[in-house]
Amino acid sequence: MSSTAPSETYQIITPDFVEVSVATDGTKTSSLVVKKFQKDLTVWDLKQRLELITGRNANTMSITALSPEGELICKLVENYKLVGSYPLSNGVQLLVEDPMYEEADENEEDLDKRFQLSEEQYSNRRGTLKEFLKRNKLGKYNPEIIKEERKRAEAKDNEIINTVKIGQRCEVNIPNQVAKRGVVMFKGNVKFTEGLWVGVKYDEPFGKNDGTVNGVKYFEAPPNYGAFVKPSYVKVGDYPEITCDLECDDEF
Repeated sequence: MSSTAPSETYQIITPDFVEVSVATDGTKTSSLVVKKFQKDLTVWDLKQRLELITGRNANTMSITALSPEGELICKLVENYKLVGSYPLSNGVQLLVEDPMYEEADENEEDLDKRFQLSEEQYSNRRGTLKEFLKRNKLGKYNPEIIKEERKRAEAKDNEIINTVKIGQRCEVNIPNQVAKRGVVMFKGNVKFTEGLWVGVKYDEPFGKNDGTVNGVKYFEAPPNYGAFVKPSYVKVGDYPEITCDLECDDEF
């Protein structure tokens, strides 16, 4: 008596994909590329892959799904959701937008403008090296390094201030400001902030006070002729009077 072994059926399970065309806010309906993405990706995973394709930042990008005719299907707004939870089918277009990204013509002037951010904008931007270092307290944001840097700065201020004498002529050079000259009127600690400061009476009215801050009189000067400057910005010597037509605003 013959017997027949039961047949075995093997099923190969493959991930479910969706084929989409990717466009950016700059190209609108003109696609950059056609790609297949797994539906079991999270929206955040998808953003990271789109960052490599579009150059837009995953932290600040938004994704809008459009039909082949350009009609709105949905927005992929929740990073933790799976791509497959949205009504996406083959042929849809993913419009990738990033308010922090600026298009520029391919010339040096425009390329330079693309990357010009203010210090405040850069500090508030996520995904940057600075944000990573601050969040993880690395590099110059390490508390121990900050402490050591502060000690070195204080030692330098002490060294400089010991060479400064009341009544000496001086020149003040603050970064990104025009040089100003005047007379040293005060040196030492103040009540309105920490550290050592040099009080200067400028030759021209480009100061911030008259030698008085928060009701405390440190030295005599006409209104807007007085300023308090960090010692590292002050050089004493034979500096004759100069004039200045620019307004300067980095002193107390």
